[in-house]
Amino acid sequence: MISNGPRPEGFGCYQVTIRNGLRRSAADAFLRPALRRSNVRLETGGWVSKIRFDGDAPWGWNMSTAAAAIRRGDREVILCGGAVNSPQLLQLSGLDRHRP
Repeated sequence: MISNGPRPEGFGCYQVTIRNGLRRSAADAFLRPALRRSNVRLETGGWVSKIRFDGDAPWGWNMSTAAAAIRRGDREVILCGGAVNSPQLLQLSGLDRHRP
């Protein structure tokens, strides 16, 4: 099976998100439906520089935007920076593998 060549041929088992016979992105399949909920908010266009803690419990984050701000989560906060920025954010916040 050659799947990445100029003429893909053969068959294989692939992990893809399909609905109604069409491929869908993770944003279309999972994020956009969640954004319809009243307790979900998406913020873009900023840079999170630190997660704020009260003891061991995270309560908010520092975010650099046009107007720098400290944001507070009501119950849960999900931050996603990808494969590079998520671990970097945890380290900048003082969480790393050496913390007990």
